[in-house]
Amino acid sequence: MSIAANVVIGLVLVIHLYIVVLEMVLWTRPRGRAVFGTTPEYAEATKTLAANQGLYNGFLAAGLIWALLADGATAYQAKLFFLGCVLAAGLYGGATVGRRILFVQAAPAAVGLSWCCWPADGRHRPARAPAPGTGPHRPALRRAARPRQLAGAGRAPGGLS
Repeated sequence: MSIAANVVIGLVLVIHLYIVVLEMVLWTRPRGRAVFGTTPEYAEATKTLAANQGLYNGFLAAGLIWALLADGATAYQAKLFFLGCVLAAGLYGGATVGRRILFVQAAPAAVGLSWCCWPADGRHRPARAPAPGTGPHRPALRRAARPRQLAGAGRAPGGLS
């Protein structure tokens, strides 16, 4: 995985931390109302719903922090999972709330997902299933070496086999 993928994940993380602050703290204040285009009355009536939504965005941010701090297969799987969740939320928000969400939330997550799936050295390698009995904690099982047969050994006399 490339450094660029982690930079994009960091960007998605910062976006979600900003969304948390907007929805949980600034929802009824002029800055929050300006960002979401709401009236003071609407903001006051929906502040509990906005705070709840902000909490969910906080969980996405927490997951992305975990994904960036983890290592190995756990980090890779967490990055794919949480970026996938952000992408799904962005697509749903883009379809139900407004197209701006597609660009603010879904597009960066899609870029991050695609870069997570691209090897760090830039060369594409076809996916290949690991050999049976192998994995991060199990060494490959090796077959016992067979002794080399000498030419002609084990053949019937006269070349008949």
